[in-house]
Amino acid sequence: MYLRDNASLQGRVIDVMPQGTSVEVYGMTQDGWYHVNYEGTEGYCYYRWLNFEGTADGTVHDGKQTEMFATCDLNVRDAPGMHGKVIGVLTTDEAVAVSHKENYWFTVDYHGQTGYCYGEYLGFTRGGYQDPNDTAGRNVMNDEVEGGATSTMNQLTVTAPLNVRTAPSMSGAIIGSLARGTVVSALEQTPDRWVRISFNGTDAWVFGDYLA
Repeated sequence: MYLRDNASLQGRVIDVMPQGTSVEVYGMTQDGWYHVNYEGTEGYCYYRWLNFEGTADGTVHDGKQTEMFATCDLNVRDAPGMHGKVIGVLTTDEAVAVSHKENYWFTVDYHGQTGYCYGEYLGFTRGGYQDPNDTAGRNVMNDEVEGGATSTMNQLTVTAPLNVRTAPSMSGAIIGSLARGTVVSALEQTPDRWVRISFNGTDAWVFGDYLA
């Protein structure tokens, strides 16, 4: 997993953290980037790729339970996905015990019942995390999910006609194309330069070498 020097896909890669590495977590920015310390170096990694379960001081150890806080009024669902039935709502700054993360969805203990929350809206502190290194201000990734917030922080421009695929590889089926000059919002990036975007309302992938 890449460690970047700022909380965006445009951040310079300053190190690569091997799978299974434990890091100290300071907090999560409003756009879903964890501010971490890896072997004495501070940087940022996207929340989907870090299992945060661990001790109260933020040390990462998968398989343990961690208290987190809703950063806005947040639906709790009975299944991990937007298709899950809403079984309750966490109010802003309400604490919830989190035991597992799968992709973007966190497993929570909601009044003794197993529930699921979209992870981008769960943070480590009440009142939100104020990143001392964040010069971009308050940003939220351009996912049309629970909060519905948008920003331009992760927008990229297509530099040449670009195929849109169902999977992050050349073997992924082509489901469309993007013209040069099209602006897209990057939702994540793999180590081998594939970028996930929303295409006609569904998750899709494009090769990052043709984005700037």
